[in-house]
Amino acid sequence: MTEANGAELSAILNATIDGIVSIDRTGTMLSVNPAVTRILGYSVDEMLGHNISMLMPEPFRSQHDGFIKHYLATGQSNIIGRGREVSAQHKDGRAIPIWLSIGAYDVDGEPRFAGVLSDMSKFKQQHMALSDSELVNRLTVDNALIG
Repeated sequence: MTEANGAELSAILNATIDGIVSIDRTGTMLSVNPAVTRILGYSVDEMLGHNISMLMPEPFRSQHDGFIKHYLATGQSNIIGRGREVSAQHKDGRAIPIWLSIGAYDVDGEPRFAGVLSDMSKFKQQHMALSDSELVNRLTVDNALIG
């Protein structure tokens, strides 16, 4: 990769609205982009060098390192190579609904993992508002038909 390509990749990662985190085989965070700090409230310094499990609510926090060990031993995973909705732990203790996609890769023979997390909070709020609006419309129509 050329220096120009590296600079462009860095700029893309910094501009991306979704959070991107990389970890090593022990779950230690190696890199995070600015979107992670916006979504979860932690500073980069609070995350780098710490276990990714700090960003998870229980019971996943306690189980996460076992998931990695299982994957490294067997190659079996329920999430790597797929995406799914999970909760992340905001610095203030709130659970944040996110869509998480994880990929595995290696650097010089060492396994690494990259996670992309998309904040689903606004989507969830819009979905609830739409559901509430649908309910009101149904009740209005039902009442009009009955009355």
